[in-house]
Amino acid sequence: MKDLVAFSIPDLPFHIGPTATPSNPSGIPDTFPFELAIDPRNEMLVQRARPGLQELLDRAYRVGLEIGTPLADDASGKPYVEDFLAFVRSRAPLPGRALEIGAGVGYLSRRLKDDGWNLDSLEPGDGYRDHWQKYAVEIINDYFPSPRASGPYDLIFSYAVLEHVADPEAFLAAVRNHLTPGGALVLSVPDCSREIALGDPAMLIHEHYNYFDANSLKSLLHRCGFAAETHASGYGRTIYASAAAPVRRESPTRRADLEAIQTYPARCKDFIDRARAALTALAAQGTLGIYCPTRALAVLPPDLACRFFDDSGSLQGKFVPPFAARIESRAALLESATDAVVIMSHTFVDRLKQELAALLPSSRLLGIAELVEFGTQVRTD
Repeated sequence: MKDLVAFSIPDLPFHIGPTATPSNPSGIPDTFPFELAIDPRNEMLVQRARPGLQELLDRAYRVGLEIGTPLADDASGKPYVEDFLAFVRSRAPLPGRALEIGAGVGYLSRRLKDDGWNLDSLEPGDGYRDHWQKYAVEIINDYFPSPRASGPYDLIFSYAVLEHVADPEAFLAAVRNHLTPGGALVLSVPDCSREIALGDPAMLIHEHYNYFDANSLKSLLHRCGFAAETHASGYGRTIYASAAAPVRRESPTRRADLEAIQTYPARCKDFIDRARAALTALAAQGTLGIYCPTRALAVLPPDLACRFFDDSGSLQGKFVPPFAARIESRAALLESATDAVVIMSHTFVDRLKQELAALLPSSRLLGIAELVEFGTQVRTD
C-alpha cells in the first residue's frame, strides 16, 4: 500500500545546517517542496520523497554541514555524548568489533575506541575531516552498507541516523546481515511525540524521512526482525533503542494512539497559521527575536523582520537559509534586547525563560504554546 499524502508545504526551507551566507552552498536550493505522508505499514508519519530530493540530500551530506548539535567535546555536545555513551555501555559492556553508522565529527567513535572497541566508522559527509584529525579517528567516507565495512560486528550503533533513511526496513535488514549472532544494535532518533501531540511542524525538515515516537520505532524494529526495547534519553529529548537479532518476525500490535497520527496534518496546518499570525503581529508591535531559530523554520513568514539567537557556538555568526538574519549569541541579545523573544525549544523552554526573564525584564518572553495561543487571539480579534 502506498503512503498517503496528508499535508504539503510548497516552500519549506531546505535546512542542511548553518551556513556562511544566507544561501545554501553548492547550488543546493534554499527552499524545496515538502510532502508529509502517513505510512500505513508502520503507522507513522513520513516524508514522501519528491523527484530530485534524494539527489539534493546526497549533495548536502557530502558537504557535511552540522545539523543540530554535533556530538563533540564542547559544552553543547558533550552532555548528549555522555548520556548516549552510558546507554551504549549498558547494552554492550564488553568490547569487541563495532561499527558506527553516521560518525559525524568522530567524537563518539573516539570514545568507543578508548573503551577498547575495534571500531569501523562510516560517515558520508566530507566536511568533517578537521574534526577527524582532531580526535585521531579513521573514518570511512561512505554510506551504509559499504564494502569497506563488511563486518560482522558485535555492536552496531548510530546516533540521529535512522530518521534520515528513505527505506528504513531495507536499512535495518542490512544491519541484521552485518551483526554477529547475538550482536546488538543501539541507536538514537529524535523524539517527535511532543510535536505530534501538539501539531507542531518543528520536526519537519527535508533531511528527515521518518518521524518517530517510541511506539513507531519499536514497531518498526519488531517488523524488521529485532527484539527491541525503547527508552527516553536522560538528556535532551531523543529515543534510545537497544535491539538484538535475529528473532522470529512478529506483526506489531495496532497502535492505540493512531488518532494522533491521523489528525496531525490538519492540526499542523492550523498550528502554522496561528504561529505565523502571532509572529507577524509581534513584529508589527516592536522588535522581535527568535531563540533556537532552526526549530521555527516551518512557521517563519519569509519576509518576517526579526533577529535570531542561539546558545550553540556552532551556530553563532552563521545563517539559516533563506533568512537573512545572522544567528547571534545571548550576549548580543542582552546588549541590544528585542521587545519580544520567542523561544522555539520544547526541551529547554522553561530553563531559558527563567534565565532570560532575570536578564531581560523589559522583554516579552513567549514559549511555543504561548505563541500559538497569542496567534489564536490575533486571528479572532
